Amino acid sequence: MDEFLALSSLLTGLKDLRSLAPASIQSRMANDYLRLMKEQFGPGIDKLLAIYRPVANAPDPLKAVLQDPGFGGDAETAARQVVNLWMLSQYGGGPGKVQIRMLASTKRASSGTR
Repeated sequence: MDEFLALSSLLTGLKDLRSLAPASIQSRMANDYLRLMKEQFGPGIDKLLAIYRPVANAPDPLKAVLQDPGFGGDAETAARQVVNLWMLSQYGGGPGKVQIRMLASTKRASSGTR
């Protein structure tokens, strides 16, 4: 989880993601987001994390990730989805699908509340 949060912080610029309290709502959101990423973008998030690991402590890790020869395809799609999740609370539902879902709206609709 810490690695996902550090990568999310790097991609979004949200520094607070690096120090979430375990019982916080943001921590629960992070668990949900990581679960969604693994379910819907498994190979891409795994590849993205593999690209991130060796450059995490580089002087400019974002530049290193974006310039890595393996960054593209599934890894790039996963990176975009991480940003969408944290910044917009949206996800695309898997590689190759363009439908965007609002997470809060989906939860309300499924519970019958508004």
